Amino acid sequence: MPELINRFEVHKRLINMIDEAKSQLIFISPYIKLHDAYKNVLQKRVNDDELEVIVVFGKNEEDKHKSLSNEDFAFFKQFQNVTIKYCKRLHAKIYANDSHSLFASMNLHSFSADNNIEAGILCKFRLLKSIVGLGSIITELTGASLDQQVYHFSYEIIDKYSKTVFEKKPVYKEIFFTKEFLRSDVIIDCNDDYEIGDLKFGYCIRTGTKIPFNVKKPYCAEAYKSWSKYGNVNYMEKFCHYSGEPSNGETGLIRL
Repeated sequence: MPELINRFEVHKRLINMIDEAKSQLIFISPYIKLHDAYKNVLQKRVNDDELEVIVVFGKNEEDKHKSLSNEDFAFFKQFQNVTIKYCKRLHAKIYANDSHSLFASMNLHSFSADNNIEAGILCKFRLLKSIVGLGSIITELTGASLDQQVYHFSYEIIDKYSKTVFEKKPVYKEIFFTKEFLRSDVIIDCNDDYEIGDLKFGYCIRTGTKIPFNVKKPYCAEAYKSWSKYGNVNYMEKFCHYSGEPSNGETGLIRL
């Protein structure tokens, strides 16, 4: 039966879903900045070729790195079986593994996990048989229809509304009735927007407004005028120069 979860329980349940995943993890979120707790659990599975990871992010078409940080994009690329997709109009937040799905208000963002009061519906799949591919779904389910609706809607976003920007798939050698993992090959890599060295624009670390990307000059003119009154290089500001995301006082001239 679907379960309503709220407040910080959404964050806790998502950690459990990541930890308990056997063969599949789905992250659908407009904004992604991985919480350390998620990274710590995910790191254990980076070399697991049997785990399929699907990531869908969205919103900022002009500055996609604001929706998915460079650091997290690089982190997901480490997985052996991973697909990263971009959905321009994405606003839904859905997370799933082999047995559960979580339809939630929370972005996959560290600030949301630590500060926001969130809510979500947790569904448990009771599978008789499940064969899932990125291009097709053949699934027999029993239980509440909401389970099936959430799962199929997730794949509608993945297959119909999203564009693949990175895909890496495992290659196997078949040995009689078994298979041996050889390597993972990159199939698609359209990640030019994530090369920091090519960024033309950054964000003022005090106001969050768009400015030329320059780690030596991370302030807009107005903010620099204000900062220069004291010239304190140790003063911590509000926004990330790379992505424009809230930095919660962790960004400054000495720490970009």
